[in-house]
Amino acid sequence: MLHDHWGIQRISDAVVFDRLVQVLVFGCGYARDADEHCSSTTLCRRHDEWIATGGMETLRLLVLAAYDHMIGLELGRLNADGCISKAPPEANVPARARSTRPSPASNGPG
Repeated sequence: MLHDHWGIQRISDAVVFDRLVQVLVFGCGYARDADEHCSSTTLCRRHDEWIATGGMETLRLLVLAAYDHMIGLELGRLNADGCISKAPPEANVPARARSTRPSPASNGPG
C-alpha cells in the first residue's frame, strides 16, 4: 500500500478516477461526490496532480477519440459550418443553374 509523506494510506488512483468521472459526468462538485472512502480534498488534489503531469489532457484526447469512433463522425472532415455534405463543384453545375446574383453569405457571386 502506498503512503503519503505524512504516513497516511494513499487512496488508490482507481477510486479517485472513478469519483472524478462521476464529478465530470454529473456536473456535481467534489464535496457532493466525496464520502468516507475519498474526501473532496483528495479529489481536488489528485485532479490538480494529474493536470500537472499531463494525464488529464491525455484522458481528454482519448475520450474525444472514443466518442468520435462511437458516433461515427469523422470530425477532421467536418466543415467549419458543421455541414457534412458539400455542394457539387461549379464545373458540374449546368450554366443555367449558376447564379450571377451576389450571395448574402459570401458577398460574392452565388
